[in-house]
Amino acid sequence: MSFIQAGHQYKCVVSSIEQPNAEFWPVSVNGRRIRVPLGEQTVLPGTHINALNDAAYEKPVMDIDPETGQRKIVGSKWAPRFSVQVIADLTANLSLEVPALGEGYVINKTEVSSKGAVTFGDEPKDYDNMGFQELRREAFAKGVKNVNNLKKQDLINELKGPAEPETEA
Repeated sequence: MSFIQAGHQYKCVVSSIEQPNAEFWPVSVNGRRIRVPLGEQTVLPGTHINALNDAAYEKPVMDIDPETGQRKIVGSKWAPRFSVQVIADLTANLSLEVPALGEGYVINKTEVSSKGAVTFGDEPKDYDNMGFQELRREAFAKGVKNVNNLKKQDLINELKGPAEPETEA
C-alpha cells in the first residue's frame, strides 16, 4: 500500500527507467490526461503518481551462453517503468525525504551523452561477463585504439585500464 493519497498534490521528480532520454510522458487517469515532464521537479496529483508507480513492462533477463560467450535471453520479469521521487506533499504542507520509488535512478539530463548512453557515476561494469560485440561497442565509445584487431581478453584489459601497481606491505 502506498503512502501517496489520491486527493493530494505532490511535488516530485519522475524519471523513466525504460526510456531514460524521454523528456515527458503522458499519463491518463479516469479520462484526465496530463503531460508529465521527466527529470525535473513538477507537481502531480496523487492519482497520477499511483498510476506511474503501477506502470510496468516486461524486461528480458539475460545470461551468458557458456558455448558462445554471447548474452542470451533466458526469461523475463516485470519491472517498473518509472522512478518517482516525492519531495513534498503540498496538500498536507509536509516536506518529505522519501527515496525514489521503483528500481531506477533519478537521472540528471546533463549526464545523457549525444549517443543516448546514460552514465550513473561510478557504476562498475562487469567486462568479464560481457559478450564480444558489447565489449567492442564499449571500447569504441571509450575511444580505445585499434579495436578491430583486439581479441576479447585484450578488449577487457583495455576497458579495465592499466593495472594498479602492487605495493609491498
